[in-house]
Amino acid sequence: MTVSRMSVVRASLSVLAAVGGFMAFHGCSAFSTRAGGGDYTVERDVVFTPPEWPQPLRADVYMPRGEGPFPAVLLVHGGGWRRRDRSDMARLSERFAARGFVAVNTSYRFAPKYRF
Repeated sequence: MTVSRMSVVRASLSVLAAVGGFMAFHGCSAFSTRAGGGDYTVERDVVFTPPEWPQPLRADVYMPRGEGPFPAVLLVHGGGWRRRDRSDMARLSERFAARGFVAVNTSYRFAPKYRF
C-alpha cells in the first residue's frame, strides 16, 4: 500500500485540527512553484472544518518536494479576530516551504459574529 505525502499532511492536519477543536477537512487544487531556491507545491483552500459548521475555514498547505518527513509550522494571520486574511502570511509560508518546512497557512472566523 502506497501512502502519498498529501495523505500524510492531511492526517497530520486532522490531528492538529482535532487538538484545536476541529475535526476534518478535504482539499482543492494544487500547483507547483519555485521561490527562494526551494521547490515546493501549494494546495490552496483546504477546508479543515466539519461540514455542519456555519462557515467553512480554509488553509493553504505549502509542501516541500522530496522525501520527508518534514518539520511543520502553523501560520495564523493577525488582525485582532476582526480583519485581514491568510494572504498576509503567504510570503512567509513560501519562505518556510522553500527551506524544507510544511507550512499550513490558515484562516479563522471573525468577531463579533463568531466567538474565538
